[in-house]
Formats: sequence, C-alpha cells, structure tokens
Amino acid sequence: MDCDRKTPKCSDIPPEFWYPCGAHYCEVPVYRLTRLPDAVLNDDFLSQYEIDKKRGTIKTKLLHNDKYYGVSVLGNKKDAEKLLKKVVAMKKKYNGIAYGTTCVMDGVIRHTPNQSLSSHITWWLFEGAMPETYFTPLHDGGNDD
Repeated sequence: MDCDRKTPKCSDIPPEFWYPCGAHYCEVPVYRLTRLPDAVLNDDFLSQYEIDKKRGTIKTKLLHNDKYYGVSVLGNKKDAEKLLKKVVAMKKKYNGIAYGTTCVMDGVIRHTPNQSLSSHITWWLFEGAMPETYFTPLHDGGNDD
C-alpha cells in the first residue's frame, strides 16, 4: 500500500508529516478511550489537534510534533484502564474503553511509548476511516477479562 496516495483524516497535518516517519501498515489489537461507556462514536477517533481546533485551544508548541495529528490507542488493556482512571479523576469527558484492531485500510501506526504508557501507539487515520464501526465498547469500563 502506498500511504502517499491516501489522504489524511486530519487535513491540517503539515505536509512534512505525511506520511509520519517510521509509521507503517499493521493490524494490532488496541484499546481507545471513549466519551460514552456503552457506545463508540466518530468523535472518539479525533486527533488531539482536531479536538483542540474545535475548542479553539490549539497548542502551538505541539504543532511540530507529528503525534499531535494522530489518534492515541493503547496495546495493553491495563494501560487503557490506568489512563481512564486518570482522565476521569481530571474530570475529562471520557467514560469508557473500546476495543478493536487497527485496520490497514484506515491508517498507519507507530509505537510511541511514554513514561506512563508503555503500550501507547499513534494511529494516523486516512480520510474516510470509520473505526467507530468496528470498535466495541467494554461495557464495564474495561474490567472484564
């Protein structure tokens, strides 16, 4: 597949970031925080840049970081549960966890671990991607095994 022929979902991504260095096509099982505990919405798959743009709070210091234009997903359920507890405590608008697989037809990924989330992956979605149609909510907030 040739990513250069695909259009990024986040249309404001700077040309030098498309496609993201080190990103590749790969299908891996992942978790994503969702706004609702029992539903997965299109808005659950916006990049932080797109969220900030809607709010009018673009973080200029992040504009030169390609991860700002991708969607964060987690390869480890425990990381997703830990992050959900943190954002709920911070009164962020996330209340659930969804589970699915990164579809190669929908974007490219790169492992982007950080100090607190070793399984963090950034997923740059293509225009027309609809991961909300194949991700499933974990109805109990991710505590089922």
